[in-house]
Amino acid sequence: MRLDAFAVALCCVGCDALSSLPCGVGARVWARTADTLGDSEWVQARVLRRDPGQAVVVQLLEVENASVNATLPPTSLRTRHGGLCARAALCFFGRVGNLHGKFDEAGSASEALEVSSNSVWENVIRANPDLSWDIFAHTWDEAMGAAIGQAYRPTALVAEAQPRLENVLSFAEACRRAAALKARKEATDGFRYDLVLLMRWDIFFRRPLRLSHLVPTDRLWTGHWCSVHAEDLSVREVVLNETRDESDIRSQRSGVFAPSQFATSGLHDFWFAASSENIDRFAAWGQLVPGLRERYGLTTDEIPVHVGHFYTFLHARAIGLTLGYTGLSYLDYTLVRYRECRIQAEEVIRSPDVFCSHWEISVPRQCEQWLPTPEGWAAGYCPAAGRRATLSSGSRGCGRF
Repeated sequence: MRLDAFAVALCCVGCDALSSLPCGVGARVWARTADTLGDSEWVQARVLRRDPGQAVVVQLLEVENASVNATLPPTSLRTRHGGLCARAALCFFGRVGNLHGKFDEAGSASEALEVSSNSVWENVIRANPDLSWDIFAHTWDEAMGAAIGQAYRPTALVAEAQPRLENVLSFAEACRRAAALKARKEATDGFRYDLVLLMRWDIFFRRPLRLSHLVPTDRLWTGHWCSVHAEDLSVREVVLNETRDESDIRSQRSGVFAPSQFATSGLHDFWFAASSENIDRFAAWGQLVPGLRERYGLTTDEIPVHVGHFYTFLHARAIGLTLGYTGLSYLDYTLVRYRECRIQAEEVIRSPDVFCSHWEISVPRQCEQWLPTPEGWAAGYCPAAGRRATLSSGSRGCGRF
């Protein structure tokens, strides 16, 4: 059956007894397969096996002379009434933020929620039409509960006072509680989400974050962590301005994209995506923080600074999660307070496969020696590496990249 005939044929599906879940074992579904010419077609099928985080085994029922089994991603299945089989959970954590600065500088504001939520609906939820989304909202902003409910219509919402924890452990606890809201829904209804996106509130998406093709996945996905250095590599992590501030060594009119100095030891922790089981394991990362600090110490290669970037990376490694990267920080998404800083990647201006010999966190952020790396190494961490970074006309409010 051709894709354009799918809607017409829905009424023809038999009314066999189904399992308690529309796409559970024994259910009659529609399966999207490819014909001999590679074109998509929808055929009737029965679910034979469906394990959390795995592809689905179905029996195709419209094959001449015999039934054939196929293993398909849940995004290629529809219920007998045309509904989506693949289910995704979007779990928010932390503070809502504001349009002007960090939370501790300007608090949280409904205006930031409105701007960020519009970008999430367009570039995350609607950009992945093969996924049926439920939203789970946890925030330390007690006063923002009503605004969050209006912006996202979440399946579950908890807005509560922040416990007396220092910043890193507060971040970790927010992740854990957001994932726990999702887990309660699964336990109550007896299923597992095929994909879970764990995300901070204050992200502004410029381009679609495509996730449907990742399902099913055994990886922990996050964004490529890119930085922008001076074109001659004299300064790392510059601040781009249309007019250069001569008093600030980091102020540049253009730069060159490169992997972050910490791309090999940390995660760009704006968002994380994985199977439901792996998100549950990952979201417990705060429990390991004391032990990781004791093992590695601070201002070391493993934990250069006491921030979540490095603890999340070390935890993912400790529990055996393979990392995957999609989406480019600053180009595809940024923080809502930097929404008017529109950076663009232009032509390749230098070989990207170099890396600073030693990390350093200082005002000038210079590098004593740039070491060569294998060809293609930089693109794995930042696909825009080696390209000139400039600002679109009228950009403003940029931070350090």
